[in-house]
Amino acid sequence: IEEQAIRVAEITGNLMKFSQPSGGSFQLLEVNRVIEQTLSLIERQLFLSDIRIIRKFGSALPKVLGDETQLQEVFLNLVLNARDAMPEKGKLTISSKLGRKGKFVEVTFRDSGCGIDKEDLEKIFTPFFTTKKEKKAVGLGLAISYRVIRNHNARIEVESKPDKGATFRIKLPAVRG
Repeated sequence: IEEQAIRVAEITGNLMKFSQPSGGSFQLLEVNRVIEQTLSLIERQLFLSDIRIIRKFGSALPKVLGDETQLQEVFLNLVLNARDAMPEKGKLTISSKLGRKGKFVEVTFRDSGCGIDKEDLEKIFTPFFTTKKEKKAVGLGLAISYRVIRNHNARIEVESKPDKGATFRIKLPAVRG
């Protein structure tokens, strides 16, 4: 009963996050620092799961305007989904670079996991949609992430093929000057 009560509280918390207006505390951020802070929360767990993290961070990237906590939640969700897609072992490559014409900072999460079926790609950002078999999965992580990214005037894109891994690409508007 206690375990299910905790699960209901988590689901309710996620629903509240999803239904809240955009809000947030936006400030100038260094994307690489936000990624590193996120990885510091989960890196040991990934190591124990035999998942190797490869960092390919661009240098001297412009700052982005964003809510650090919300972006960390998005990055953490993408890392946890990658971990779940690689139950045996795997490789997670996280990169950042200046996008085309310097208009955005691109952050990419590429895993060597099981990939996503073509018919599921269209639904992954839909609330309550999940491909995970375990009962813990609610299907709100990517829906919340999508909303957060949209509230940052940014884009999130995904590419994947079964057994070829998945690549999530976030394009955050760059702030110059």
